[in-house]
Amino acid sequence: MIQLTRLFILAIALVATVNQQGMAENKADVIVYGSTPGGFCAAIAAAREGASVILLEPTDHVGAMNTGGLSHCDSNQMVRSTVMGLFDELHTRVVKDYTDRGLKAPYNPANKDQSRWTFEPSAANFNPLARERGD
Repeated sequence: MIQLTRLFILAIALVATVNQQGMAENKADVIVYGSTPGGFCAAIAAAREGASVILLEPTDHVGAMNTGGLSHCDSNQMVRSTVMGLFDELHTRVVKDYTDRGLKAPYNPANKDQSRWTFEPSAANFNPLARERGD
């Protein structure tokens, strides 16, 4: 606990130093660090609820492993009836990417069976959803 307190104090000191150096200050209702599917969906959900959001990603790649090369989805290890909300919306967009290109979709997110949900990382493009700013 003491180490956590020291880390917090160090972070506050760093922020104070940065602000004293005249750097721009950004404010938001919600700040999310990391654009993994979970972080990305948290940011979009907050924006859809009317919050101002900053999504911080240390790389220039949004979507983590789902958009960067992983062809299996986390939903392959879960009870499909629990897949809903933004996660379901992302899968619906993946399927739409395939059908818009005239290709057979690799799976149907409306079918909550135990079939494998695999896709090309290029089809899991999170950027259009981010550009919609949560609308």
